[in-house]
Amino acid sequence: MSINKISIIGHRGARSYAPENVIPGYEVALECGVDSIDVDVVTTSDKVLLAYHDLHINSDILSSTNTSKVIDNTILVKDLTLTELKNSYTVELNPNSNYSKWFPEQKQFPNTRLNSLQEIVDFINLKTNNTIQIQIEIKNSFLHPEWSEIPSELALLVYEFIKKNDLINRIKVQAFDWRILVALNQFNPNIKTAYLFAYDTKDNYQKLFANSKVMDIANKMPKSELAFLPNLVKALGGYSYEPEDNELRYEDVVKVKKLGLKIFVWTWPEHSGFVYNPELIKKLISWGIDGVITDNPNELRELLKNKF
Repeated sequence: MSINKISIIGHRGARSYAPENVIPGYEVALECGVDSIDVDVVTTSDKVLLAYHDLHINSDILSSTNTSKVIDNTILVKDLTLTELKNSYTVELNPNSNYSKWFPEQKQFPNTRLNSLQEIVDFINLKTNNTIQIQIEIKNSFLHPEWSEIPSELALLVYEFIKKNDLINRIKVQAFDWRILVALNQFNPNIKTAYLFAYDTKDNYQKLFANSKVMDIANKMPKSELAFLPNLVKALGGYSYEPEDNELRYEDVVKVKKLGLKIFVWTWPEHSGFVYNPELIKKLISWGIDGVITDNPNELRELLKNKF
């Protein structure tokens, strides 16, 4: 594969350079020349899709607008309206947090407020004349399902948003919870669904997706096929297989390509120990991946420009 075909996806904007999931970060990402922007999505109490990674208020990246108030990390986003969230918090990296150590060069933008997904998409459309690709990741929790809407409701909210904004041909939707993706493709099979893989998916998928359409399909497949889970992703109508970068193996790339699925990789610093590993990225590109979801789009762009 020509390295010119590698897609650069700005993770949460450009997290190494600017705050995540907010308009200033996406402006930086566009300046870096990304091919696609990545947005995390959760829901508020008034059913607004919020551009935010966590299901709770996270003191690593938020500050209270009330300087005398300490942030309570047990406050759930789904219990607050969009207006309450905007009025109560500003977005800035907590320099004393362990999380901040991964992003020492992240520039701060004072008084930045949280944004709805609609605000992000409107900004991106204005800046790019409705041309750039958009990737959203729907966030929920297997351990705490009560912290968010149920999978079918999340799928419906996102589907309605996609229709309203005429994004069918410009959007890719990710989730670790495959039930959401299956429900989304039941609304429209043309929506590109991206199946995220964490290190424990292979051993736990039967437990994670019990009593759902995912397992209905899986139970109809030969056990030999299920030994390689991308076979299930293909059967579910998935567009892409999306594992953590340092867990991808060459033999998996070969098998996935034969299935006709795309492969995009992402980095989990707290798990892998790095934010951007150019040597690993070079290797994965040589194997034939289709794109990289990166916190460091500038570095990746330069690597591709110089053809290693």
